[in-house]
Amino acid sequence: MRFKYRNITIREGGVTMKKPSSVISDLLDKYISYRKTDGGIGISPCANLSSFNSFCYKYYPDAKELSDVMVNRWCAKRETETTLARNSRATAIRSFLRYTNKYNLTVLRLPTSLSNRRALSDRIPISDRDLPPSIISDSLNRYISYKKASNAMGNSTLECLRFFNDYCATHHQEATAITENIINGWCDKRIIESSESHNKRISPIRSFFRHANGRGWTNVRLPEFLPCSKKQYTPYPFSPEQLQAFFKITDSVEHNKPVSDKVFEIRKIEIPVFYRLLYSTGMRTIEVRLLSCGDVDLKNGVININLSKGVDQHRIALHRTMWNLLIRYDEAMSALMPNRNYFFPNEYDEPYNRIWESYNFVRMWRLVSNDHARCYDFRSYYAVKNINSWKYTGPEWFDKLLYLSRSMGHRNVSSTCYYYQLVPLFAEQMEELTAEEYHKLLPDLTNYLSDENTI
Repeated sequence: MRFKYRNITIREGGVTMKKPSSVISDLLDKYISYRKTDGGIGISPCANLSSFNSFCYKYYPDAKELSDVMVNRWCAKRETETTLARNSRATAIRSFLRYTNKYNLTVLRLPTSLSNRRALSDRIPISDRDLPPSIISDSLNRYISYKKASNAMGNSTLECLRFFNDYCATHHQEATAITENIINGWCDKRIIESSESHNKRISPIRSFFRHANGRGWTNVRLPEFLPCSKKQYTPYPFSPEQLQAFFKITDSVEHNKPVSDKVFEIRKIEIPVFYRLLYSTGMRTIEVRLLSCGDVDLKNGVININLSKGVDQHRIALHRTMWNLLIRYDEAMSALMPNRNYFFPNEYDEPYNRIWESYNFVRMWRLVSNDHARCYDFRSYYAVKNINSWKYTGPEWFDKLLYLSRSMGHRNVSSTCYYYQLVPLFAEQMEELTAEEYHKLLPDLTNYLSDENTI
C-alpha cells in the first residue's frame, strides 16, 4: 500500500521521503532510518519534517550547516495557526534535534512549546473557584468559607464537596430543595466501590449536612456509613541496600517521550530531592507536595508545615546534609522557574497530586524489588530509625519521644506510640516503664496507616 502526502511516500512497513536537497537532507535520511528501526514515524511528524526541509532549501540554499536561527524561524507561530498546531510542528523538530544532538551531528537548542493556558497570574486556583449553581451550592459555599476561615478545609474534603455539588447541578437542575433521595443518589455505594472507600467518600458530606442541619439550612438525615473490616497495614522495612539502590535510580530519571523538555527538566531536578526529603524528615507525602517556597526557611534550616493531614501546624529542623541539598535544589529550580510559589511545583507552578507521588515511587521501586511498598513507608522508617538510635536513659527517653511526636505532626503522643510495635526492644522497655499504662497509650492501629490524604 502506498500513500502520497506532499513530498512523502508512506509505504506499508516503512517511510520514504522525497525531498529537495538541503542542508538537512542527509540528517533527515539518518533520522528516518533510525526511526524505522525504533517503531516507525507517523504521517504528521514526517510531513512537518518534509516542510522544514523545503523551508531550508528555499530560504537557506547555500547554508553549510543547520543553525538555531533556521530552527526558530520555522518554528515561530504563524499568524493563522493555533497554538496546538504550532506545538505539534515544534514537537517533530524537537524529536529530530534530540536525535542529532545525541549523536553529535548538531549542537542546537530545542524549540520550546508555547503555553496553551492562561497566564498563571490570571488563573484562579480550583480551591478558590465558585461552585457551579445548584440546589445546594449556596450552603456549600458558606460552609467552605467557614471551614477555610479556621484553616480546617483540606484539599480532599473540598474535592469531595465539589463532586457532590457537580452531581446536584448536573442531575437535579430542576430541584427546589435538597432531599434524601438526591443525597443518596450520590452517596449510595457504587458497584466497584469498597465499603471503606464509600465511607471515606461520604464522610465530608456527612460533616457538611451535620453543620447545615445545626444552622437550619437543611433538615435531612445524614447518609450512613457501611460496616467494613479494617485491615492493619504493616509498613515495609526497607533495607540499607534497597534504599541505596532506590535513590540511585531517582538520580537517573530518563526522558519520557510524551512529556516536553521543560517537564522533564523539572522532574529530573525534583524527584531525587522529593523522595530524599520524605526519607530524611518523616514528613507526610501531602506535606511535601503542598510545601510553598515560603514554608521552607533555608536560612535557618527549618520547614514550617502549614498544610498537613489535619489542621495542626508544626516545624521540622533539617539535618545539615538535607539542608545543603535543599539549598542547591532551590537554586536550580529558581533558575528554571523564577518566582515559583510551590517548592515542588509542576510546570504550571501548581502542586502535584497524590497520584504523581505514588506513580513515580512504584515505577522506580519495581526496579529495586517486587515487594509491596509505599512512599508513605518512609515516614514509618524515619520513626523506627530514630527510636532504634536512642539509648535507654530514663526521663531523657520520654523527652525524645515528645520531640519525635511534635516533629512528625502528631497531635497526641499516643499516635507516636504506634511505632513502638515496630521496634520490639523499645516496646518491652516502655511496657517496663509504664506497666499497664502502655496499652492505654496505643491508638487504634487498624485505621492509623490508611491513606494519609484526609486534608
